[in-house]
Amino acid sequence: MNAQTMYNHAPRQSNTQGVLQWKKPSLGRYKSNVDASFSHALGRVGIGMCIQDEHGRFVMAKTKW
Repeated sequence: MNAQTMYNHAPRQSNTQGVLQWKKPSLGRYKSNVDASFSHALGRVGIGMCIQDEHGRFVMAKTKW
């Protein structure tokens, strides 16, 4: 299968928007949310991370630019 065939058979995305809900991790575990940004003009990358416990309570966060 070549790239064109794969592209033509890719599933279509729906235009409907769903509501995302936070799902808690198992007891004694943590969940992290990570995001990144890229600036080609500045040649920079930014990252951010937030950690929550199984109750959704803030544990720690970190950002770097």
